[in-house]
Amino acid sequence: VQAAADATRFLVLLRQGDGSGVSAEVDIVVGSDTSSFQGTAAAFGPRLTELEAPVRWADPSTGCRPLTSPLHGAVAVLERGKCSFVHKALAAQAAGARAVLVVDNTGLEVPKTVMVPDSEDSELGEPSIPSVL
Repeated sequence: VQAAADATRFLVLLRQGDGSGVSAEVDIVVGSDTSSFQGTAAAFGPRLTELEAPVRWADPSTGCRPLTSPLHGAVAVLERGKCSFVHKALAAQAAGARAVLVVDNTGLEVPKTVMVPDSEDSELGEPSIPSVL
């Protein structure tokens, strides 16, 4: 995922994992090479379907301020932390992203982490794009 900064060469396939809305599979494709990751689908926003789109790092990378990077039609890659998952998804949505991939930076086992709205997120609204951690 670190190499996703070269947005013109990357595609991501986001799929609902087991149909429960909890696990998700993420494939990042570079040419003929594919890297697969297990993740957690958000408990907010739409459920994942298969999506193929370019991957672009967001700027700022945490997504806690309005995003300045061009994300129209892309999967926005954001770092975990500093603000809520809903805040990140809404920032990416406002920048034109089709989905959000939050990169874990805590070292915790991701499938045990649940992307749920924080108590203050009710004032922000519901994202209309899917999100995965």
